[in-house]
Amino acid sequence: MIVVAAGVAALALWMWVPVLANAQVDGAEPHTRIALVSDVRTLQPGIPFTAGIVLTMDPGWHTYWKNPGESGLATEVRWIVPEGFTVGETEWPLPEKKIEEGDVLTFGYGGETMLLATITPPATALPGTAADLRVEAEWLECEKTCVPGSGRAALRLPVTGTRPMPANQQLF
Repeated sequence: MIVVAAGVAALALWMWVPVLANAQVDGAEPHTRIALVSDVRTLQPGIPFTAGIVLTMDPGWHTYWKNPGESGLATEVRWIVPEGFTVGETEWPLPEKKIEEGDVLTFGYGGETMLLATITPPATALPGTAADLRVEAEWLECEKTCVPGSGRAALRLPVTGTRPMPANQQLF
């Protein structure tokens, strides 16, 4: 059993050597950009809103869904929000299904996609202050070769005592 596990680990490492080598060789500009948007311009204490992580890939490049399929790596997202704020589960749009060389089934995104999350400010958030929201993400971006990518984005939203003002309605 230990021999089998060691063999599987060695095979997994061997399969990733080309990806890691390409990341070192490429070292150029990223092929995926990240932005953070929300469906509101202002926050009201205790009232949930939706935030979106927009990933924009260069033409011909793609990233992967939460279940990348038989190859690739899922995009990972980490939220950094003020104390008392809660972030719901990431909502993923339906991915594109691709059959890659060697009949390898993958699921991912090309062009532009948006991952959504519901964020709730605490009922104790003080009107007149602002909430700084940040997101960090890591992904595998691929064209003919794959390279690891990462990015950060931030958004500052003022807290008011009134109903939240809508924003980015064309995206949401």
